[in-house]
Amino acid sequence: MLALALAVALVAPALAADQMRRWRDADGQLHLSIEGAGGPAGAADRRAAEPSPQQRLSTRASLRRRELERALAKAGAELAAIRDELREVDDKKMVVTAPSAPSDPAAMQLVLDAQRDAFLRAHAFAEERQDQLRKLRRRERDKLKEIFADWESFGRLRDEVKQGYGGRLPAWWRDHLDCGECPSAAEAKAALHKPKKAAAAEAPSDTKAE
Repeated sequence: MLALALAVALVAPALAADQMRRWRDADGQLHLSIEGAGGPAGAADRRAAEPSPQQRLSTRASLRRRELERALAKAGAELAAIRDELREVDDKKMVVTAPSAPSDPAAMQLVLDAQRDAFLRAHAFAEERQDQLRKLRRRERDKLKEIFADWESFGRLRDEVKQGYGGRLPAWWRDHLDCGECPSAAEAKAALHKPKKAAAAEAPSDTKAE
């Protein structure tokens, strides 16, 4: 009994908000039960400290929004670099000079060989240029698809926030994303639906034969 009284005395200050009850079972054993909040703060205080569903949604949506903004900014910069490289390769030209037919029949074979070499160089240049353009256009399309997918994710996030706030967007939500050079969803979609350029190799326009 003395030990029990000491235990009650030690826990009583911390459990002042609770109700303590002593009772005996059928065998005459003394028991102590505590009824109430289970702590000094109380269940009501603990519930008040927990974030509401809207607060949890706003935190998660803000983090996801920032993540999408960074992803779009990165993809936009990469797309701009790909398009710069496309323009550079598309502007490439090659000037090939081949000798004209000689008056000396003995030199004819040398001239024919030189003309053939000039044609082969021009053809190889055109093939390499077209191959580079095809690879760059494929990279451009892949990057546009990535950007469009990020914008779709942003749209779904917007709908989720709107639904979580009773069909209206909260004051903290912003539809604008600061993504630098990234195209909008409409621009990315329009670029993806443009007809593909012909893949046939083109002969260089600045080839001269002499």
